[in-house]
Amino acid sequence: MRRGANALPSHTGAIFERTTPRIATSGALTMGVNAVPPMPPSEEMVKVAHKYAEDARVAVRHVRRDGFDVLKKLLKEHAMPEDEGKKHENEVQKATDDAIKEIDTLLAGKEKEIMQV
Repeated sequence: MRRGANALPSHTGAIFERTTPRIATSGALTMGVNAVPPMPPSEEMVKVAHKYAEDARVAVRHVRRDGFDVLKKLLKEHAMPEDEGKKHENEVQKATDDAIKEIDTLLAGKEKEIMQV
């Protein structure tokens, strides 16, 4: 009997059977050996999103602090007039507020997305 061009030699089938993960079935539940772990509940994912958002807010506040430190140093060295320093402090604070507002907006959108799933 002649085999087709796509037919495998007889020993290949035995190797394939030994290397293929076994699948256990129990009623309606089928679980493979290399199964993907279940996703965490939506509430846990929301908590993770809140953690990332808080880390981002802290990072923005650190940048604000560094900006204020630079401005204070320039004011102390009299390299910048005091009224200009105040103007730049207000700009830094406004940029900080805008960044935190954007983080909150993105977090709200992510919460909606997570809860829809």
